[in-house]
Amino acid sequence: MCKNLVYKVLVMLLLLAGVQAVQNKPMRVQVKKSIAQSHRVLINVTGTTVAARDVTLRAKMDGIVKKIHVNYGQRVQKGDLLVEFDEEDRQERLKEAESRIAQRQREYESGQKLLKKRVVPENEVIAQKAELHAAEARRAEILREIKDSKIIAPFEGVNESRDVEEGEVISSGDPIARVIELHPLQIDCFVSENDVFEIADQQGKDDVAFVRVKQGESYQPARITFVSKNADPRTRTYKVELEISNDDYRVPAGLTTSVRLVKQQIEAHQISLAAITLSDAGVPGVKVVKDTYVKFVPIEVIDTNADGSVWITGLDKEDLIITIGAGYVIDGQVVEPVQVESKQKQTGAQVESSL
Repeated sequence: MCKNLVYKVLVMLLLLAGVQAVQNKPMRVQVKKSIAQSHRVLINVTGTTVAARDVTLRAKMDGIVKKIHVNYGQRVQKGDLLVEFDEEDRQERLKEAESRIAQRQREYESGQKLLKKRVVPENEVIAQKAELHAAEARRAEILREIKDSKIIAPFEGVNESRDVEEGEVISSGDPIARVIELHPLQIDCFVSENDVFEIADQQGKDDVAFVRVKQGESYQPARITFVSKNADPRTRTYKVELEISNDDYRVPAGLTTSVRLVKQQIEAHQISLAAITLSDAGVPGVKVVKDTYVKFVPIEVIDTNADGSVWITGLDKEDLIITIGAGYVIDGQVVEPVQVESKQKQTGAQVESSL
């Protein structure tokens, strides 16, 4: 009887010891090592291609169109002759003016010699000098008219339109041709007041803007050249101008484009949205393991991905994030972390390079 009682007591003590051991054993949680990566936060907006320069060339004189040298739609170089007016009698008048200058020059030089001999009064020589200057001014006027009879391309571009035909009579101020420059090509877009400060900081930097001019094509690098300091009063948005290469003039002006602007580049962690929890005060954060202790770390979500993952800041460079079991542990609790292998996804720079 005593032996049975002793045996039962021993069994009870062993069971109690086992329960106590289980109760004291730290809870196991699954963790994943996360390493901060350089990530670009992008803004997606719509842009419009715009000619870098767009000039309507007008007649500076009355006359008749003598010859059309370049048809509309053709590429032109700076200094190319586009349209030529009839010079009429300007070449004959130029010869006459040059002869008159030579005559006035001889008269003035002769007068200076006679003045030294006190043969002629000084006023007469002064009058001769004035007549010489008047003849030179007349020649300059004729040369200007001859120059104005030729419409020249002011820069490299495309002769977009022509408003006259050969033989047509034109008046001073009439439009003659329109030249546009499409290389580099300008892209106009607009950003909100929440983003304008960060975009302004990127002005002039490389690899911070990307443009897709046609659906299905890849994004090409662009450069931010201007950020407006004055908001559109209707939309409260700010104009941003970009430049892209268009040396073959393939892309026309007036095209709708897709634009991606780098708002900021920052060290961040890419995690699953499910890993985020709320503190008792409603602050979003994640639970990490520090030396077997649970620690709640407040975080800020700075970007989202299409696969449901998010980019966050607030963690250390490397951290063990609790992925399974976070809802069953509290801040400061001792746990047994079980680490799982994790494959780091593409960084922001890698994603951007694949655009």
